[in-house]
Amino acid sequence: GVGNQIIFSPIKFWHEKYMPEYYTGLDVFGSTPLREAVIEAGEWLKPVTAKEKVVFIFTDGEPTSSTPEQVFRAICRLGDLRVIGIGIGTEINPEMLQSCFGNSYLWVPNIRDMPNLLFSVYLSFMDYPVDFSIV
Repeated sequence: GVGNQIIFSPIKFWHEKYMPEYYTGLDVFGSTPLREAVIEAGEWLKPVTAKEKVVFIFTDGEPTSSTPEQVFRAICRLGDLRVIGIGIGTEINPEMLQSCFGNSYLWVPNIRDMPNLLFSVYLSFMDYPVDFSIV
């Protein structure tokens, strides 16, 4: 797949225990291949049988290998896979996040807030769909 050219490193797989240190010391470097990340996530989850498939795509910047519209089209092609974009840092443009992910995005200016935010999103899946524009 696309991952043959770009290496993606998940912070945590579904079967791994949450460890707070996963969210500290993350290094930021290189390009931002958002469209490729979406496609790769779709390939990873294609063989998974589940009632609902959800993937979080983390980014700290604008897509460098595609336009936001191309990212959005790649998400639309995934069908039943729900993609949520997570913009990290104060330098990120929330309008770009909306162009890429529609209303399924979160902006986390301070990475220390991410664990609680992600947990609240997880809880929202349990009870009712979340409106990301108010989170």
